[in-house]
Amino acid sequence: MRPVFLLALFPLVGAFAPAEAHAASVQDLCVQSPPLGEASPALVSAARDAEQMIGSAADRAAAGDRAIATLTAAIGDTALSDDRTLAVFCNAAGEAYRLGNNGSPYQAQQVLLAAFGHAERAGDRADSATAAYRLGMVSASGTVAATGARGARRSAVRGEDVPDTPQLELNQAGSDACPWLRDSRLRAQTQAFITYVALQCAVDRAQAGMSPETAARAGLKLARFWGVIAVRQPADAAEARGESLKAALDALSSASRVADADLRATLTAGALEAALDAGGASEAAVRDGVRGLTAGAGDDPKREAQALALAARLKLADKDRAGAAGLLRRATFLESQSILPDRLADWHLLLAEADPANRTTHIAAAFRALNAVRPALAAYDPVTEESVFALRIRPVFEALVDTLLASTPGDDPVAIDQIQTVVEEYRQAELQSLFGSECVAARPPIKPAELGANEVLLYPILLPDRVELLYAAGGPNGQARYRRLPVNREADRSKVAALVLRMVTATSSGSPDWKAPARALYDILIKPVEGALGPESTLVVIPDGPLAALPFAALTDADGKFLIERTRLSTVPALAYSQPGGARKRPNLAVVAAALEKEVVLPAGNFPQLIGTGEEARFAYQIGGAGGDDALIENFRRADLVRVLSTRQADVLHLATHASFNGRSDRSYIVADGEAIPLSELRSLISTNQTRGDQLDLLILSACETAVGDEQASMGLAGAAVQAGATSALASLWQVNDQGTEELMKAFYTRYKAGQSKAEALRGAQVELIKRGGALGDPNIWAAFTLLGGWR
Repeated sequence: MRPVFLLALFPLVGAFAPAEAHAASVQDLCVQSPPLGEASPALVSAARDAEQMIGSAADRAAAGDRAIATLTAAIGDTALSDDRTLAVFCNAAGEAYRLGNNGSPYQAQQVLLAAFGHAERAGDRADSATAAYRLGMVSASGTVAATGARGARRSAVRGEDVPDTPQLELNQAGSDACPWLRDSRLRAQTQAFITYVALQCAVDRAQAGMSPETAARAGLKLARFWGVIAVRQPADAAEARGESLKAALDALSSASRVADADLRATLTAGALEAALDAGGASEAAVRDGVRGLTAGAGDDPKREAQALALAARLKLADKDRAGAAGLLRRATFLESQSILPDRLADWHLLLAEADPANRTTHIAAAFRALNAVRPALAAYDPVTEESVFALRIRPVFEALVDTLLASTPGDDPVAIDQIQTVVEEYRQAELQSLFGSECVAARPPIKPAELGANEVLLYPILLPDRVELLYAAGGPNGQARYRRLPVNREADRSKVAALVLRMVTATSSGSPDWKAPARALYDILIKPVEGALGPESTLVVIPDGPLAALPFAALTDADGKFLIERTRLSTVPALAYSQPGGARKRPNLAVVAAALEKEVVLPAGNFPQLIGTGEEARFAYQIGGAGGDDALIENFRRADLVRVLSTRQADVLHLATHASFNGRSDRSYIVADGEAIPLSELRSLISTNQTRGDQLDLLILSACETAVGDEQASMGLAGAAVQAGATSALASLWQVNDQGTEELMKAFYTRYKAGQSKAEALRGAQVELIKRGGALGDPNIWAAFTLLGGWR
């Protein structure tokens, strides 16, 4: 199979919430090699208790924390144990670290790899399968191993070659995936590679070990994994859908052997949906499975509704729309009778496909059904742990926007305003799904009439069959409104997502392969509005899906000119969460600059020395004037930030340290000396400014990064300023070498202190590096930095 499948490029960089100080002893026990002890009934009993806690809890994060405490307490004076005991104990520990707020994905990965090794040596295929499945879930959930890259790439600016760790394609995994889980090269591979080999190994070992539940869960997750690849890499979609169907059929077969009737029905339904998504309607096993699910629904109206919807999908595949519509009308009725009709919107969308004459009516009904249950929806699907926003919310918003645009002739002002309102709500819903509505307080969005001269708002809308652009350009008369640009049917969501992945992968790694996608994306997204752009203008983009990861500044026009050379830029996740900003309250900047230079070893991973951060922070401090409200904290700790932010009115908080955002607010963090500070806690620290009537104007995160190709990670970064309580954030999409960061920050601060707006100062700094040329002029350096939120 040909595809590269780089869903993430970096050696995996992890997400972390603070671990208990003594929890490392669990890791020590698990990773001992070889084990030299005897069977320990106490450890096995603690592991069983921990598994029960996690399996029966509604709040799995809290249960994970309790499980960590239980497992730690059970160790006592135990230093060694045998493989069979450790396979059981470390499996439970890995799951607790994966789910608990007091654990981290990095810890989970290390412990689960150890659990797999212990189970393999003990000949226990069931525990091998469990460890592999859980490892696959860790890797699939986002970034994993915290290692950092900024300091390590410092020599690149001097023109020296910095060797990259080889990244393997999925087809290089071989027919037997399990040996990779004991191969030292695994940790250097992409997130996609690790996810694939772990899940495929889980399927193989579970089938051999007679563990149908694990085989079904792993197969279903593997089918969804290939389904994502089919969407994100259109050139390889046919092969990926074939792999997805194969995994779904395997999951269907395994699900049929699960003993618990409710779980068997849930896994069967999930496998059938995955198989149909992959184009498997003609498969005999799928048709038999749908008939069996329908017959077994009994008196459960919700399960019967799902079975009817699956049967309707088969009729749609057979081009029997009338038959499908009849089944779906019955399904919507039954679902509406349930306590939580969370699938009602899905069945209305299917009915829109079966009854195209009334498509608009059905989609409107889907939207109403979604809004009725949206506050009660969990963030992740309980079986596959996929984003519920992607599964349940995005398709409804996308269908509604598609329908509204399709029924709107041209640029009707009233209709376009209505569509913009829906698109803005769509963007807000995506942010709320990541952070929770209680963590992000919405405000009235800026209106076109409130835009300044030369300010342009741009909503790109990526649809399955086209790209639409809504925009508003400010002017001197205050009469601006949202307008619709001509439809582009030469591009669609899939094509744009593939171009974004190619460009981000290339720019973040320093490859010259960014040029072709940068040019193509400019034509799709920017060329239609380039007449409104100039050196004094500011383009504010409210990105859709994969565009959240795009370094817009590096897009290039027909003459090879970068977009940042044409205009100032800012990216906002939603206008309701990103105010434009305003005039400064004080003539001088009050800067709190905190840096971490030393190497830090945490339970979440090893964070190498950041050589240039001290100088960077000192320059920021000096720019502030070193006045009474300025502060410089070298190798800072949490207590230092508490002390400084509670006694000073800061305009700028500059954090020159490792940071990572993986889309989950509870697993996003910054690294301090000997500890990690979750983003939610950073917000609490910053809020001390607000209690004195001042909102932090600018948060600078100069060494953060996201997982390449991970839409949720990029949106998590985009929400950093929002959740941290700052008007704006200046952050890096990937880690940049020390010299590049220092030079860009110096150029930015010099302009910002001189009175330029944030967008103007960043543009000036980036253009300066472009003109200086050499390594500093490469987009790998300057395009990593993006302004999020307020632009004035």
